[in-house]
Amino acid sequence: MLHATANTKGWTMTLPKGKPIPVRVVSAGGDCVVTEAGPFPSYLRAGQTVTKLHTIAHFKGNEMWGTFETEYASGDKISGKVSAKRGK
Repeated sequence: MLHATANTKGWTMTLPKGKPIPVRVVSAGGDCVVTEAGPFPSYLRAGQTVTKLHTIAHFKGNEMWGTFETEYASGDKISGKVSAKRGK
């Protein structure tokens, strides 16, 4: 879950069964927000650390879509697509 504020300060991301992770807003303009987070413990790879999560997200109404790239301390990288709808 992404928690955004009215400005670029105080954004957080919470993964299932996890604590809020601070998110840095790298840039914002139009419908696009670029964010980075890390380091934090990996939710998907037990015992590993995510050193950087870079996300490019587009927003329209209650929907968000975009791409992400995750870098691990091991040197592994994973990239993919993300989409979500605003919760009530």
